Amino acid sequence: MRDILKYELKKLIRRPFNIVVSLVCVAVLIFCAVMMLNDNHVFVWGLDIYGSYENIPKKELKLAKDYGYTDGTLVFKGKKVIEFEKENSNYVSGVIDEERYMQLVTEYINDKDNPDAYVMDDGSTVLDVSAMDYRAYVLMNQGMTRDDVLAYDKENPLYEMTHEYQYGYMKKWQSIRYLFDEAAINVDGTIKPFEQAFPHIKDSGFFEQSETANIAAGFQINLVAVFTFLILLVSLSSVFSEEVSCNTEAMLLCAKHGRDKLIQSKILAGIIYTFICLTVLTITNIVSEIMCYGFDGFNTSVQFNLEFYYVPFTVNFRELLLLVFAFQTLGLIAMAGLIMLMSCLFRSALPTMITGVLFINIVVILSMNVTGFWRDLMFSLPPSLTFIYSFMQFAKNETFTHLPQWIFSIIMCSVLLIVSIVVILRKYKYPRKV
Repeated sequence: MRDILKYELKKLIRRPFNIVVSLVCVAVLIFCAVMMLNDNHVFVWGLDIYGSYENIPKKELKLAKDYGYTDGTLVFKGKKVIEFEKENSNYVSGVIDEERYMQLVTEYINDKDNPDAYVMDDGSTVLDVSAMDYRAYVLMNQGMTRDDVLAYDKENPLYEMTHEYQYGYMKKWQSIRYLFDEAAINVDGTIKPFEQAFPHIKDSGFFEQSETANIAAGFQINLVAVFTFLILLVSLSSVFSEEVSCNTEAMLLCAKHGRDKLIQSKILAGIIYTFICLTVLTITNIVSEIMCYGFDGFNTSVQFNLEFYYVPFTVNFRELLLLVFAFQTLGLIAMAGLIMLMSCLFRSALPTMITGVLFINIVVILSMNVTGFWRDLMFSLPPSLTFIYSFMQFAKNETFTHLPQWIFSIIMCSVLLIVSIVVILRKYKYPRKV
């Protein structure tokens, strides 16, 4: 069986079209990492760097003007972003426990509430309409009527902070201010207890500039998952259907000896190929981000990043990537089993690919747009486990069981994989006349 397995695996790896699709996916992944770096930008108060407006280089003034700034605010892009963000986060970096959390948030509120921060050079103040709209949205979700919100806005207006204060003095808070505003501070300005602000962090967490880890995790959940699905659809949809197109299915249906080993080798080769594809894309993703952004951020507790605030595990970004990889491995292997099953039943690659694409899109779309029974069902299928929707925001599956959603998703995907393998083996179990 070892020789048959090697042969089937080589067929998948060396097929020219599979190689082309795989290389394109790797290239696009690297391209996205580079483009993300070039599109990233940070705002800096130029007088802190150059001392006076006259000393600021013209090219930097021009770039700032393109963003609508003419008062000394500068915009930096590319590698400079990482340098400034790392420097800005130094004040907050380190272990954050309840005591340090209260100290940091209290200091942040005091800096934020400084009246001088909102007075423009001409002595005027400007209402911050977007901030007031967001506060109104939060208050209405908490049960306030629209009239009550309007009255509250009139009594407690929000003003735009001056650029000098926001990008100069407040730069030490730039890496964490949105997290504090969203998670740590109530609408009325009071501070939430640490355990309420970060319920999934036990006792303390670690914080540092985490651009590398954040983007690597985001790409892993989205791009790596999509590209691996694409490679599997192209590569595995013909595992059994090619036997029909090449007029060799008779050997699978009526061979007296070795038939089971041949089918088992095809299935096992598909599973191994799935793991290889996911591993290669994962390594490409992480190495690309490290080359672009550096090594910082992997020790940061994921709940200190708003994008991963709801992850119900006490983990840092390094552990999150390992966790995501494990979930994606099972989800993609279950999906590979379904693709090979469709290849076996449809006996043609094209219907298999079309059905696979429709299935993935239906599951993903419904996962994000339905509730109750259908949401819980969609969250339990392989695409949702691969995109880790299963545990990112919803802790329990209330429809089928009171187990945590991620445990139920693992059980469901394991069952689907086993059923797919059993059906394929049963189809080719007995000799037939062809």
